[in-house]
Order: sequence, then structure tokens, then C-alpha cells
Amino acid sequence: MQTVIQHKGGLDYIPPMRNGQNLLEIPPEEWRNLFQRIEELGKYEYVILDLSESIQGL
Repeated sequence: MQTVIQHKGGLDYIPPMRNGQNLLEIPPEEWRNLFQRIEELGKYEYVILDLSESIQGL
């Protein structure tokens, strides 16, 4: 997880995918797994999600 997290101006973020069409191929269970792993890090009080409408099933 730490390898994908980037830092800028005191904020941590996961950069967007290069090809947005790839988002359509990610099943809901993988999204839930990602969110669970972020929660398990225990570093964040807030998480802001900027998700497109192409994210289905969440």
C-alpha cells in the first residue's frame, strides 16, 4: 500500500489511473478491499474519494 501512496503539501493521495477505462474492469469487491486496507493503516481520520460515475456497485 505504501508504494502507491504519494505525498504533496501535507496530504497523502493515490494518483489516478492512466487509463480511466480500466476503472470499469475493477469489481466492487476490489474497491472494498482497497478501502479496508486504507482503514487498516490507521493513519487517516478522513478519506476523500473523487470517484467517477463509472464506479459501479459500491
